[in-house]
Amino acid sequence: MVAAHKDTFEDSSSADRQVGLVYLEGDGRMQLKNDLTGEETIIDVKPGRFLSWDNRHYTHQLLAGSMPRRILGPMAFRDGGFQSIGGGRNRFIIQARAHNLFARAGRMVRVTADLVVLDDHPTGRKRAVRALETDDIAFACSLDPFFNFQSLTAGNKTSKHHKDGTDVGISFARSKIAPNTWRPKITYEIVDEGDTLVWTLPSDGTRLLKKYKITIIMRIGKNVPSGTVIPLYLSVPSEWQQELGVVVK
Repeated sequence: MVAAHKDTFEDSSSADRQVGLVYLEGDGRMQLKNDLTGEETIIDVKPGRFLSWDNRHYTHQLLAGSMPRRILGPMAFRDGGFQSIGGGRNRFIIQARAHNLFARAGRMVRVTADLVVLDDHPTGRKRAVRALETDDIAFACSLDPFFNFQSLTAGNKTSKHHKDGTDVGISFARSKIAPNTWRPKITYEIVDEGDTLVWTLPSDGTRLLKKYKITIIMRIGKNVPSGTVIPLYLSVPSEWQQELGVVVK
């Protein structure tokens, strides 16, 4: 999942015009929200589909997808030609993975992410680690709000059900970040009705070129049927995203 946002050019100026992109690979749903009326439009993403919207009047968000995406764009017409949207210098390097690609229903699954904040103004190879001087960094792990576990278990004769038919989803159990040297220590939040876990690394106390390891533990419901692929979305909204998947044995 990618947080709702408006596109900007690589020089950080607002893309106050029509923008567009073509999906080459992947799937999911794109949400366009009219800033004036609040009306939302959901569009299915599929290879070969071209999407375009007026960036002045619409905020957009990728809601879901089970496969990695590859796109041409986004871009917009400017100064006599088409220019790329977004991009620019990365603020950090993140490497994330699920420790088990396969997990049993009723068990825990662990996802970790190593995050290193880059230094935009290096002064030499050997120097003290400096403090972050830009905005806070919000790292999010999101579940797919459109993923219907209940429908997967309907009529599945091989799965064991509780009498009330519950325990067919996935939920966040706990999470930690190391090192946690902020004062006071920071804690995570669970938002979006339980669908998203967020760590916010404040600029005050976050060190450049220091590795922070984020660990997230999730529990798979006992009644999730074998063969289910559970999509997970890791992101720093509007800056970085990675899609992972766990298969239920």
